[in-house]
Amino acid sequence: MSMPQTIARSMLLLGTGAALFFCVQSSQGVNLIVDSSFESGPLGTVTLPAGSALLPGWAVPSGAIDVVQGFQAHSGILCVDLDGFFQTGALSQTVNVQLGQTYALSFWLAGNPQGGPAVKQMSASWGNSSLGTFTFDVTGTTISNMGWTEYQLQVQATSPQMTLLFTSLDVAGSAYGACIDDVSLTAVPEPQALSLFGLLGVGSRFLWRRRK
Repeated sequence: MSMPQTIARSMLLLGTGAALFFCVQSSQGVNLIVDSSFESGPLGTVTLPAGSALLPGWAVPSGAIDVVQGFQAHSGILCVDLDGFFQTGALSQTVNVQLGQTYALSFWLAGNPQGGPAVKQMSASWGNSSLGTFTFDVTGTTISNMGWTEYQLQVQATSPQMTLLFTSLDVAGSAYGACIDDVSLTAVPEPQALSLFGLLGVGSRFLWRRRK
């Protein structure tokens, strides 16, 4: 193959790799959750009852929750306590998704250390499917050192709209519950798309390294 043909082929591979890279990066990197760290919520510590629309993108389907300023949030200055003013609650968001697509879901969990019980409990669900029960022990934590822990799961869209729901499992009347922050939902690239990187040669390997 002549030198001009070699250069042209390399340029084509690099261009194709770049296009694929940005396509995969775009689909994987966009967080579909509105107000994912609750920074658009009301300032101060505010109790939101069932039906409240004060937290953009989110709904309070039952009980009450607290939007809290004053705790060490995982990012920003606000987080959510799933136990409102002596009333356990729930928080949900309905997301437009692509039917059949797999998504990476992550959220950060801590607990209100200002009152019992020591072990806070909550559940998470995706559509009609339970994602499990999650607990957090506040022993040794403070409002300035919350001990945030990340949970990562994979979920699949079984309809064009899916509802993510977090529900307190503390005893009725609790005011000190599980706290959540930084909720993320991003599309997982199709395996076929990722496998193309291996077929694009040196150019694609270079782009892959730059992505890390």
